Amino acid sequence: MTECTKPDANLQLKFDFEIGKPVIGAFDGGLISTDGGLGLLRFADDALKLTEFASICIKEKRRPDVLKHSLQDLLRQRIYAIAAGYEDANDASSLRYDPMHKLVLGRATSDRNLASQPTISRLENSVTSEELSFLQDLLVHTYIKKHKKPPKKLVLDLDTTCDPVHGYQQLSFYNAFYSTFCYIPMFVFDQHGYPLASLLRPGNADVGGDAARVLRNLFKILRSTWKNVPIEFRADAAFCRREVYQVCEEFKVVYFIGLKSNHNLRCLAKDLSDSTKHEFESIYGVLPQQDKTAWRRKQEKMRFSSKAEGRVQEIKESEPTSEK
Repeated sequence: MTECTKPDANLQLKFDFEIGKPVIGAFDGGLISTDGGLGLLRFADDALKLTEFASICIKEKRRPDVLKHSLQDLLRQRIYAIAAGYEDANDASSLRYDPMHKLVLGRATSDRNLASQPTISRLENSVTSEELSFLQDLLVHTYIKKHKKPPKKLVLDLDTTCDPVHGYQQLSFYNAFYSTFCYIPMFVFDQHGYPLASLLRPGNADVGGDAARVLRNLFKILRSTWKNVPIEFRADAAFCRREVYQVCEEFKVVYFIGLKSNHNLRCLAKDLSDSTKHEFESIYGVLPQQDKTAWRRKQEKMRFSSKAEGRVQEIKESEPTSEK
């Protein structure tokens, strides 16, 4: 078996590609990193002091005499790695030597390496529910702190999303709506896209089951600082629940929540629906019955087509075009 050895830094290879210039390959590039954007992330972190305050929310449970990495350094290492696209804690085994990841943690390439994967995993599994609650509140307090004066109006949007898994992660379940094994996290954003709440939930969680609890805690913190700021809350029909209405009215929040379709609503809206249909047909005419679902059938065909059945581009190319 051929033994692989590390190339000599002084070794050079010369190539002749017939371009009129010498091409030389060398192995003296040193340590290389592809995550140069982490410097901007560290700049934003220093401005918001997120990891600094987050480290205060977590209790130190380790023996002081064997500590090599502070809680803030561990949080920075994990958060920065996730932001750079390294979601798995196993990536820490190689990233601990990366010069850019070390640099944003304030370490030179010659300094000691970052934390290993077992250290990162122990940190994640040591966080208690109480500490998670502190971290949730930290998002809201950071949002308030970044405003020098109260906003004129605050618009909040709440929704869930699908976070697919690719293994047998704890509390991941099959979700029939998304047709995959996943988690169903819940988020709250303001009108500018700033996150005020983030709750990771099992894949079989009730879509709107945690909405009232999350909103109550969020509104309580906001109202303690901004008592008179108008707050508007928006959500779809999945959060059409009595307890959500009660929380919004308790904290004087104007809410716009979609209603689930039912027979009573259809009866009440029949006159408006008929008049809207009549107005549409008076302007655009009556469409043939077969054309009313043509667009939906076309979109479904494009959406569910596989490589074997044809890509979206091939479907469009196969459609007949009108001749001029």
